[in-house]
Amino acid sequence: MILVLQKVSLIMDLLKKEKALGLTDISQRLQIHKATLSHIMKTLECIGFVKRDEHGEYCLGPEIHALSQSSLKYGPLAGVAQMCAESLVESIREFVVVSVLFNGKRFNLARIRPERSLFVSDIHQPSPTLRRHETAFHVQ
Repeated sequence: MILVLQKVSLIMDLLKKEKALGLTDISQRLQIHKATLSHIMKTLECIGFVKRDEHGEYCLGPEIHALSQSSLKYGPLAGVAQMCAESLVESIREFVVVSVLFNGKRFNLARIRPERSLFVSDIHQPSPTLRRHETAFHVQ
């Protein structure tokens, strides 16, 4: 096993539980030398896996949240959401988004657009036989 990856895994698990910690706290809890930890944290911050809060403490960053959101796409809940959204789109013929709230953030599980074609007439001036709203129509 590559030791730095093992350390990164420990750091991420700790930040997941503790929300935000300073460099010294992380170093002491995980028994990682402070200089080594500093290099790891700078790298994780550069790639967006961690960020610093207003107090300078480290917390999970936006890229980790994006990564976890993308994993939801393939989970069993997403499969059920997809089936429900498809069924709803079929009956109401409108755009449907199924989402869940987690820690105050919205995660989209399914997005379905109805299958419809829109044709726009090339008529610039309405004629007496064609009203304005009839220049675009839905075809099934």
